Amino acid sequence: MRILVLMNRKKGLNIAPHGLFLAYLQNIEDVYVKYYGPHTKGVTGLNIIPYDRKNPTSVLELENEHEPDIVILYRAGRKDLRWLDLDAIRQLRAIKVIIDTDFMNIKDSDKFCEVADLHLFRFPELMQYSRCEHTAALPCSFDPNIYHGSFAGRSGICYSGRMGGNETTSFQIRHKAKRLLQADIPSKYLTLKQQADYYRQHLAALTCSTTYKSLGAKHFEIPATGAVLFTNGGNRIEDYLPDGTYVKYKSDCSDVCEKWAEVQANKSHWQSQAYKALKHVHNNHTHAHRWEDFFKLINKYF
Repeated sequence: MRILVLMNRKKGLNIAPHGLFLAYLQNIEDVYVKYYGPHTKGVTGLNIIPYDRKNPTSVLELENEHEPDIVILYRAGRKDLRWLDLDAIRQLRAIKVIIDTDFMNIKDSDKFCEVADLHLFRFPELMQYSRCEHTAALPCSFDPNIYHGSFAGRSGICYSGRMGGNETTSFQIRHKAKRLLQADIPSKYLTLKQQADYYRQHLAALTCSTTYKSLGAKHFEIPATGAVLFTNGGNRIEDYLPDGTYVKYKSDCSDVCEKWAEVQANKSHWQSQAYKALKHVHNNHTHAHRWEDFFKLINKYF
């Protein structure tokens, strides 16, 4: 299987979580993958096709040279496909797959979706907005070499991620939940490994979301470390995590303190439940599992 990945990432593919997901393709037997797009200069360890801003290679030339069976258009932001020629994408002979990630916006269901053969969503609840004939969920996943668990000396609840200001409802909820729970937050930016260590130090960890009640990556990363997941979103979370292994609180945070008190009062029980969640995500939601899902979808539709 030969795959060409077209993406526009400003962060290094070998650092950003999206990049780790894409990079895992190189670990799969009988898959030969090449990556191409702006902002890939300096990325190491991947089969990068050099990108010349002054004279970029057309996707049709790339197809003729590398003969991919599948072309993945990986979109991690609202403008991530605008560097591509829509007419050229339409003419590709290979199977064209769009993967929309955490930052998907319903307004992005654009003409690229119309020319794609398969449209995959990392947020399952957004599938309804696609114009593509074939759509499916390809939920977020995690790297088990980074996110793994240990139960020694856990205490407190934390939030790790962008806190933001008051410009969006989700940021307002993060601040409110943190204030009510007196949750720990790191004093500096954390790498993915540092973030995983931070979760492992805590009994529980927050994720706060309102837009589409998104099932973001933290819904898998947090339980993967053995921390109890607190979420106000996680649309369709019951399809991906065992019932009773996570805590769901109201978006107005009216019950978040009560639920946290319950976890603290029944620490042994909740650590047992967290262990069930840990085992489940490691058995079902790593990058390896998600690429298995990807190829099953390819076989299903093509």
